[in-house]
Amino acid sequence: MSDEQWSDPDAADGTQQDSAFPGAGRHVDDAEREAALEAEPAGNAEVGDTVDTDEVDSGAHDD
Repeated sequence: MSDEQWSDPDAADGTQQDSAFPGAGRHVDDAEREAALEAEPAGNAEVGDTVDTDEVDSGAHDD
């Protein structure tokens, strides 16, 4: 198959599509990037927290 016959299925076709993530792909400057990295999450979860739901039992692998 030559390069002319192959088309990348992920390549943009030039049409604008609405995104479920409106900010996705937006370029940010260094100040905005640093502010996002330093921001604290709004929730109260911390590293090491576990979650138990019907679908997931995070304690199933505790030693």
